[in-house]
Amino acid sequence: MLYLFAAPVLAVALMLILMPGCIKELRKLKFGQTMYELGPQTHLNKKGTPNMGGLVTLNLSDNNIQDLMPLASLTGLRTLYLDNNPVTDLS
Repeated sequence: MLYLFAAPVLAVALMLILMPGCIKELRKLKFGQTMYELGPQTHLNKKGTPNMGGLVTLNLSDNNIQDLMPLASLTGLRTLYLDNNPVTDLS
């Protein structure tokens, strides 16, 4: 029973301790997101913040999706769940 509470607490503690150093190293290696001038000015302070590689898995089951074209820009997507959607063309 103790493990149910200890594991999440330990995970959060490790993240809080290790993440600032990881972010500094990733910034040195020039990992970071590009900010566009089209967005709100308040988002410009996020420039250079390392991101974690983007979306890899997406579950869109039961969403009445018919067209996949809006997903074309998700180049890092590896797994896509489309169960119970009326998609007829995968090209």
